[in-house]
Amino acid sequence: MTKPSILVVTLALLLVGVASTAPTTGGSGQGSRVLATEPRSPRSSHQQVFAWISGGPDDATDGADERQGSTNHFDLVNLDAPSSPSDADGRSALRAGDVQRQGQIFLIRHGEKVKHDKTGLSPKGKQRAKCIKRKFSKGQRKVDFIITQSFLENGRRKRPFWTVEPLARKLGVSIHHGCDRDDAACAARIALRQARQGQNVLISWEHKRLTDIGKALGVRGIEYPEDRFDVLYTLQLRRDGLKGGPLKLSDVVSEQCSGLDRKYRKWKPGKHKGGGLGKDAVWPDALDDEDEADSVDEAD
Repeated sequence: MTKPSILVVTLALLLVGVASTAPTTGGSGQGSRVLATEPRSPRSSHQQVFAWISGGPDDATDGADERQGSTNHFDLVNLDAPSSPSDADGRSALRAGDVQRQGQIFLIRHGEKVKHDKTGLSPKGKQRAKCIKRKFSKGQRKVDFIITQSFLENGRRKRPFWTVEPLARKLGVSIHHGCDRDDAACAARIALRQARQGQNVLISWEHKRLTDIGKALGVRGIEYPEDRFDVLYTLQLRRDGLKGGPLKLSDVVSEQCSGLDRKYRKWKPGKHKGGGLGKDAVWPDALDDEDEADSVDEAD
């Protein structure tokens, strides 16, 4: 074979070899480059969230955007977390974007007692505790935070606690009982703090000291009647700044517990009203049907 023929054959073999190793383009002209750049199937949103939380291998290969997404995810979760122990007790920490409401403070006396008994509630007192559970667990008076005076190991001074204990269990909130009976400033400070966070606060206390708590909150004229257990004082934050104190007495009513307070249905506050309220002091949702009365033996 002549040299030109050898060169031709060599070139032909080279061309065949190159053709055999070249990618197949098909009709699209993209060939294996389409396969090489084909994106992975996208992960579902819950898979992405799991990757952000777990910080697994995918987190290291998906770039800074998803790692930044991890931070955003935890920020969103923390919006629903209690911001302080007191918020956790109240179970109503304000969420981002919520319109802040005006918190109210309710002052009540403990339930009825047995004469000469220094510790517990009488059957009527237990009935009132169940009434309190119903009255303050719904509507505009639904409470978020409960305060009672501290009590002794022998059970003395614990009536205010027992009066609101059924309500606390129903709502799933804790009862703050760290303030001494005679420390009105302590109770007032905690109640005002929670009310300013938009929470409704219920204070259950010995009746004579309720006057001192009212004064500590800047409200005068609260004089709880010695022979009554049904009077409720409602305090609201002033909308006109601190003129006259941060709170005002907005309402004085009878709790109107069925089977206990019917004789006070038409009661009007006199010297106990703490300011000129000239209307019938009757609980707005007072029951007319005695069949709905809270029985002393009713199971919780």
